[in-house]
Amino acid sequence: MSTDRSKEEGSSWIAPPTDQIKVNFDAAVERQDDHIGVGVRWDPEMAEAAATKVAVQLPREQGWMRVMFGGDAQMVIKAIRGESYRSSSAQLLNDDVISLSNSFDYVSFKFCYRECNAVAHR
Repeated sequence: MSTDRSKEEGSSWIAPPTDQIKVNFDAAVERQDDHIGVGVRWDPEMAEAAATKVAVQLPREQGWMRVMFGGDAQMVIKAIRGESYRSSSAQLLNDDVISLSNSFDYVSFKFCYRECNAVAHR
C-alpha cells in the first residue's frame, strides 16, 4: 500500500489524478448543543471519526483501490496520519480507519477547510 501523508492542505477543492477517486466526508453537528444524534449522542470528534470510518468503508465495498480522502476534522486527519494520538473513544474509530486503509493500493488523507468541503458538509 502506498500512503500519502503529505501536509498539502488548502481552501479550494482539487481534483484527484485520473487513476484515483476522491471521497470528501463530514459529520454535521447541531450547533445548539454541539452534538449529533445517530441513535446515540456523540461529541463532535466522535461524530467526525465515525463519518471518516463510513467514508473509508464505501470505496472498499466498491473495490476502488486508489483513494484520496478529504475532510475538515483536522484532529481526526492528524490521528489517522499518525501525527497525533487521541486518548479517546474516537481513537478506536481512527484505528479502524487505519486498519481498513491498509487494503488500498494508494490512500491519502488530507485536511481541507470547511469552505472546500461544503458539499460534504451540507
